[in-house]
Amino acid sequence: MEQEPPIITATELNDDIPTPPTRPKSCIIACCAIGLLLATWLCLVLTFAFFWKKNNANTANLTLAQGQLSQNQKNLTQIQGIIQKNFTSNTNLIRLNEAKELIQLANYNLFYLRDPNSALFALNLANKQLAESNNSPASLETLRNLLTQNIAKLNALPHLNLGNTLTQLNSLKAQVEKLPLLSTELTSKETVNPPPQTTSEKRWVNAIQTSLHNFQQLIVVRHLDKPIEPLLPQIQQQYLQQNLQLLLQQAQWALLHHQQEIYQSSLQQTKEAIQQYYVEKSPAAQTIIQQINQLAEINLQTALPDLSPTLEAINSLIKTVASAPTDPKETPL
Repeated sequence: MEQEPPIITATELNDDIPTPPTRPKSCIIACCAIGLLLATWLCLVLTFAFFWKKNNANTANLTLAQGQLSQNQKNLTQIQGIIQKNFTSNTNLIRLNEAKELIQLANYNLFYLRDPNSALFALNLANKQLAESNNSPASLETLRNLLTQNIAKLNALPHLNLGNTLTQLNSLKAQVEKLPLLSTELTSKETVNPPPQTTSEKRWVNAIQTSLHNFQQLIVVRHLDKPIEPLLPQIQQQYLQQNLQLLLQQAQWALLHHQQEIYQSSLQQTKEAIQQYYVEKSPAAQTIIQQINQLAEINLQTALPDLSPTLEAINSLIKTVASAPTDPKETPL
């Protein structure tokens, strides 16, 4: 029979395994220190990497923010330029419209009120408004030339002091009320004192001469250079005064409305009435007639400039400025 192998127990097997040598304690401590150092270094590396990455991200964000800020500043500059351009355009448009209203006012004063002084004042204001406009000189050249020509023509017109002339007519209305009527102004015939009677003359001759002298004192002689007319009744004298007042008022109306024919006719009728019904040679009548002659020399039919071309030019310029397109390059993104 075959022999069975010997049975080896676990205890015997463990006893046969060689036991590894035990490491010294100082070696373990060194390993732990090295491991701790490596861990610390790794943490530092990771921390540095984290902060480095974060710093790079912040730098990138800062660069992006700076780029956006720069772009925003460019957009803001463009917006400010557009606003400034629109503001300037609106300011020019406002000034042009104000100048247009002043020219229209001058045209109204010329052709409806026929007041050159007020029209000249309005045109000077319009010229000042256009001088302050920021439009290009070429666009204003035609308009300014027309306006300058109109102002020069108005300055060349003969000056009419309307207020002073109206005051003179009012003064005439007060003076005619004090004029003496022709029938109440009587002139006495000059009488010659008789020579003294001598004592040698007869008494009856003295008596006759004395009677004649006394009779001559009772005689009043009126010297007239025109046919004798009957005395005006009181009611007709009032009508005459009212007629003169109305004629002078009519002359004032014609002066205000520059109606030359009515103005001359009213003054002429007033003068003829004074010469016919009042004492023409009296100082008061002579003064009034002289004033009427001076007033009659005023010419109300002066040639006034036509403002229609000026109005057409400013209307065309206003349309050009109002329809000017905005530059698309200035529009912000």
